[in-house]
Amino acid sequence: MAKSSFLFFLIFLYNYVLSQVNLPNIKNYDINQIQQISVTISGDFPVNGTFPANVSERLDEFITRIIGNEKNSLRTKFALRNIRLIRENSTTIIDLHKYRMTGNLSYNPFLKNNDVIIFPKNDIEYNYISIEGAVNNPGKFLFVKGDKLKDAIELALGFSEAFDKIDNIYIYRSNLSNPIILQNNELNFDLKPADRIIVQADFNSKKDRRVLVIGEVNNPGYIPIVYSNNNLKYVIQSAGGFRKNVDSTNIELIKKSSLFYSYQTQTDLNFTQLYLNEYRIQEMKKNIEFLELQRMA
Repeated sequence: MAKSSFLFFLIFLYNYVLSQVNLPNIKNYDINQIQQISVTISGDFPVNGTFPANVSERLDEFITRIIGNEKNSLRTKFALRNIRLIRENSTTIIDLHKYRMTGNLSYNPFLKNNDVIIFPKNDIEYNYISIEGAVNNPGKFLFVKGDKLKDAIELALGFSEAFDKIDNIYIYRSNLSNPIILQNNELNFDLKPADRIIVQADFNSKKDRRVLVIGEVNNPGYIPIVYSNNNLKYVIQSAGGFRKNVDSTNIELIKKSSLFYSYQTQTDLNFTQLYLNEYRIQEMKKNIEFLELQRMA
């Protein structure tokens, strides 16, 4: 019993002495410095060199901080794709653009001590892919060797949910006279630099087609139309029908007029306007008739 008590006392005394020796050093040492590592940046980046980083920092956080510290004196255009991360003689290709678009953390790794980050040339003018049409984020992106059609769709945040189906995907390639036509299940197609992609869908059925009915009708205003119900009879019925004292033989149809479309646009922007300025329309009609007479003369 006495032997075990003596052993316990020795262990307690050792830990106490050790704590007193190290405690001042820990108090005077910044905890952030303990966690600091060194990361080297090279390539086509606004600034090159070796910078301190934190072991808890991811790549995107690190470069955003560096740019924030230097933004007053440096250009800030740099590539977010095809970034090479060299770690212990192995190289990983990083795509921060995909990370920022999708939030997938696999594209944004944690940093380690002595990491080297090499940025490629941001040659968006020639080394690019572009995508338009029925996607959520159409645009122009830096091309990376090995890009497939699915990568372009991912950069564009996927197909637009506004459309029930995708008709065709057209890829216009600089050395081909006709586009390459693909279906939406052929996403493993290999892309090349300067490929321009158009995702086709039924845009016409989704457009906000409508006509403006004013004058002697019971419910003047905008009437939505589609291809199957765009006749004059349907439009009048949708506007509540004619009032009692209407002159049904003197209905005026105004179309293909830049002045009238300008009025429609201005009215669309003013959502609080609950009445239609018929007087202004009449003035526009007079201007249109005057211009038509001048053209005929």
